[in-house]
Amino acid sequence: MSSFYDLNNKKSVISFNGNDAENFLQGQVTCDVADIENNGGTMGALCNPKGRVICLFHLLKQADSYFMVLNSGLCKLIMDRLQMYKFRSNVQIKDVSEQYTILGDINTSIQKTDDTIDSFATVMYGAQTNVSLTLIENMSLKLAIESNALSITQDTIEWDSALTEACLPEITPATSELFIPQMLNLDALDGISFQKGCYTGQEVIARLHYKGTVKRRLFSFESDVAILPGIDILTADDKNSIGTIVSCIQHVDSGYSGTVIIKNNYSDQATINSDEFGKISINPPPYSLNS
Repeated sequence: MSSFYDLNNKKSVISFNGNDAENFLQGQVTCDVADIENNGGTMGALCNPKGRVICLFHLLKQADSYFMVLNSGLCKLIMDRLQMYKFRSNVQIKDVSEQYTILGDINTSIQKTDDTIDSFATVMYGAQTNVSLTLIENMSLKLAIESNALSITQDTIEWDSALTEACLPEITPATSELFIPQMLNLDALDGISFQKGCYTGQEVIARLHYKGTVKRRLFSFESDVAILPGIDILTADDKNSIGTIVSCIQHVDSGYSGTVIIKNNYSDQATINSDEFGKISINPPPYSLNS
């Protein structure tokens, strides 16, 4: 029996159905929707015209339907935005969060090894990680639990810690529209396609990839005090912000950790002395960066 984390308090699910669902999504998001295999998925971002990430998501495919798993606090905003861009496209967009359970796994993705486990779609948090999300219909979940095929825990402390240790980005309302996808390391996590056609924000994102340099990247950090997402980090030797907090969680014993977008010239420092928050330890991601 495998153990998984119930993420329904953190995540919501939006479904996309209709003959134009694939083409509609392809013109809105950074990932290549056409490359998603059945019962598989990919990470991606929905951006504004300036290339700033409104939300991160995992897009999963089951048959001819697509399911977007995203932060619950951004669900209504994204629903309203996508409805606005739908025009005459044959695509139905619905919040189906109550019909599905979102499971997190920090070891291996769920394998379909039992006849009672049905309708699974699983996506990794990038090719270089061992963290995954799985979407399952509630009825199938009930059967799987009754057959002892899997167990689920409501305590997500280990899940949050695993995301931090793996340096995986999570966008919330506090950090929406603050960062370019490459700042969140989405290019290293297979969340951006540079071969697909046009989508909202592509011009800025592609220009940075082909002609520019990513001057800020996502790193993990540790500190003695809590630092809220969206807060800028200031130091005495730089008149401007050297970074912005993306996420922060409290350790079980003591202290805090999270992820931070930080200037590249500070990323090789083991410790940064912040004006307001004292010493902040900086750790590089466990995966390779493109630049």
